Amino acid sequence: MKKQIKTEELAKLQNLATIIKTTQEQVGVLETQKHVLLHKYDILNQELNKFKSELQETYGDVSIDIKDGSFKKIKNESNKKD
Repeated sequence: MKKQIKTEELAKLQNLATIIKTTQEQVGVLETQKHVLLHKYDILNQELNKFKSELQETYGDVSIDIKDGSFKKIKNESNKKD
């Protein structure tokens, strides 16, 4: 006769193993989503920096209010004469 753990113990062991496996799979999905979002974030940052350069070419060194589009010239300390 084989020695076996109790039926309730086996059920608990199987349940815990299933939960751990499911959790590992969910972590994998989340890591994949994280990777995709970080890549998208990087692309958006590059696009923003390119657009900032285009705005700088058009308007010069300015600070733009993102709420209403108004802007002010930035005083460049290195251009001041002593």
